[in-house]
Amino acid sequence: MTVLQRISAWNRWYDGLPEEWRFQMILWPVLILGAINMLLTVASGFPFGILPLLGAGAIAYIRATYRYLEAAEAQSGDGTVEPPWWIRPFLGYGTRGPGQG
Repeated sequence: MTVLQRISAWNRWYDGLPEEWRFQMILWPVLILGAINMLLTVASGFPFGILPLLGAGAIAYIRATYRYLEAAEAQSGDGTVEPPWWIRPFLGYGTRGPGQG
């Protein structure tokens, strides 16, 4: 399963949830990250608030990518979609080929 397929699968699952559950599926993982972050802050001086911020950023990144892919698929007739620039590093775009030293 590629990164784009995984993003699409998780977002289709999220979109299939009842409307009243969707907020809970975002809220509770971020709150759990906040609790873990608080424990790490008390135990070792880990920067407070960094894990919930990263969690919210990751969720926003995944949702934005999915919305972009949905819109691109709707516009293209043949179903092939060029991945957006912000996800290409995770797909191996820009890496050197086998014959490039």
